[in-house]
Amino acid sequence: MINRSLAIAIKARLNVPRAKRALAMARAWIGDISPPEVLTYTELETAQRFISGHAIFMRHWMEYWKDIEAEDSAVRGRVGLLPLG
Repeated sequence: MINRSLAIAIKARLNVPRAKRALAMARAWIGDISPPEVLTYTELETAQRFISGHAIFMRHWMEYWKDIEAEDSAVRGRVGLLPLG
């Protein structure tokens, strides 16, 4: 659970026009380039979609690296990593 002061800080950072536009753009992807059920995917469901070549991003990729590089993976040898920040 997120603590109250962190929640307030996040809300303040998102309450600017640039952040609002970015969130609106991401929201528009749901049902367009992302299936509606993306909002309720578990980590395992996300990994399955990614490894089958039906997702472009995935959190916790390190936990699934063995599966990503497996011989039957649709994305084997095609996954790149970038630092955040």
